[in-house]
Amino acid sequence: MNKDTEVNREPLDPDAGIHEVEEAFVFNDNAPTQAQKAMCEHIEAYARGLAFEIATMVPEGKHRTVAINNVLGAVLWARQGILTARLVEVNVCGENPVQ
Repeated sequence: MNKDTEVNREPLDPDAGIHEVEEAFVFNDNAPTQAQKAMCEHIEAYARGLAFEIATMVPEGKHRTVAINNVLGAVLWARQGILTARLVEVNVCGENPVQ
């Protein structure tokens, strides 16, 4: 790295790292709401169907494995987004836009 592109980093603060992990993984006492559970289940049902279609149509090998892993990763990211956005209410059936 040259002098112009150096990044000033603060010293490592273990407490800040722990706080970041807690926020990222929702390690708190707040249980998910019924709406959040419904949204997660809705996404998981679609993902399960997509993963099944991939498993039946794509020949066994690297491509199928990567495709299914990406579906699983998308579900994990979506669940995390739903569980960390406590103020967003969405109609799971898609009748109403995000409020």
